[in-house]
Amino acid sequence: MQGIQQVEKGNLDVQLVVDRQDEFGRIGENFNHMTGKVKSLIAEMTEISEKKKQAEIKALESQINPHFLYNKKQFSLLAQRRKLWNWILL
Repeated sequence: MQGIQQVEKGNLDVQLVVDRQDEFGRIGENFNHMTGKVKSLIAEMTEISEKKKQAEIKALESQINPHFLYNKKQFSLLAQRRKLWNWILL
């Protein structure tokens, strides 16, 4: 029972000692298999979530960079026009 209580608390590293060959032994083996599978799936979901997060960041960066470059170009053109206008007025 301690192993099951540990899993209830979130500890998926618990493995039951199975020393029976009957139905209870089979339940213990399946429990061990189940906790290992759950742990594996959590790790997989964490990895997928991290990759999705990185892809979203890259997508946002690709949207921001062209906008930034366009604004930089526009600012540069505006500065050149002002310099030309100031030169004409002198």
